[in-house]
Amino acid sequence: MTDLALKYISINHETASIEQRQNFVFTADDITKLKQQILKEFDDVNGVLGLSTCNRTEFYFEAHRTSAEQIRDFIIEKYVPVENQLKTVSSLFSLSNHTLHTLKYLLQVSTGLRSAVIGDAQIISQIKDAYKHSLANKNQGSILERSLQAVFKAHKKIINETGFRKGTNSTAYKALKLIEIKFGKPTLNSKKLLIIGAGEIAKEVALYSKKFDFKEVFITNRTESKATELAERFDLSNYNWQKTAKNELNQFDAVISCIGETKSFIHTTQASKTNQKVLIDLSATLSIDSKLGKLNHIYLYNLDQITESLVQNQSKQKEAFASVKSIIEQEMIDFDNWFKKMPLRQFLKAYKDETDKLISEELQKNLPIKLSEEEIKNLVTSISKKMLKKPAIALQKSENENTILQHIDILEKAFI
Repeated sequence: MTDLALKYISINHETASIEQRQNFVFTADDITKLKQQILKEFDDVNGVLGLSTCNRTEFYFEAHRTSAEQIRDFIIEKYVPVENQLKTVSSLFSLSNHTLHTLKYLLQVSTGLRSAVIGDAQIISQIKDAYKHSLANKNQGSILERSLQAVFKAHKKIINETGFRKGTNSTAYKALKLIEIKFGKPTLNSKKLLIIGAGEIAKEVALYSKKFDFKEVFITNRTESKATELAERFDLSNYNWQKTAKNELNQFDAVISCIGETKSFIHTTQASKTNQKVLIDLSATLSIDSKLGKLNHIYLYNLDQITESLVQNQSKQKEAFASVKSIIEQEMIDFDNWFKKMPLRQFLKAYKDETDKLISEELQKNLPIKLSEEEIKNLVTSISKKMLKKPAIALQKSENENTILQHIDILEKAFI
């Protein structure tokens, strides 16, 4: 059995185009099922965290034997059932089987350093949601749990100590800015915008839309109550879902689609060919048919094109890069110190459990008076604490990892 390690696999905007990523865009239910399948198929996997966003799909897991390559191939075979495609598709993934490499990557992702729009603030909330899901299903694992605590500590420090997250560098904001650029700021107050969807990205578009001088902003969603809730929250107008599904969008000058489950949901337009229309697809499943972009009066942008075409003002972020990297490095040092002493903690727990058991047995056999179960437990705890305190402190203070492991080995042979 090899040492327990934190590992990851990822397909993202850095490794694959949006067309190549389509097969690996998962709903929350998909993630749940995949995690269950992974835990069932690979019995040494202790914890799994799944993340699927517009720009990336990733799995972080801890295991003794199972490699990142095995998890990658397991998922590919389920979602790309084409012979002889394994090697081609697997090249689209990045991965690591090394704990510190994985932690560094996770910290870079969570801080927005690896986002399509650098510093994107949405990713941390998506990681928090994924973490809550792992907690709810009790499959976070000890190393994964500690790694995520490092993520949340780093996030808090970056917010409080740097200007890295200041400003409006988000995909949603950039989409709205692109519409303003295409129509021209002076004419924006005569334009109508439709937001399709009611998920996290749609909420962010709705929030930022208040910064732009549209004549009117509408929102529509398959679940009408969700659209109504966002309309009331952000002072938007509701648009009928049935009309949206029929592609009756002629009255809108701009459309931002944020739905993720339907490819080519928008596939036609009744707009006059003399009226310009801007269509922006923020879904990872290409919910707007790419053929519409070939029409002369339509400007169509997908997720990848938006991040490539916009000039990002990152001066404040660049000034904060050094501070962000320093925070990440410190979190990695703290984690590494904790990780190196993991065998010691595991040994001390096992040693204490065994000591408690032996003391309890001797007390029950040799005490002249009969004590209750609770009294025995308290007495055992008191004795074992006094017995183990000095050797535990001595081992923990040792700065030599090899010395610690040698001491553990000797004690294990003697007592466990």
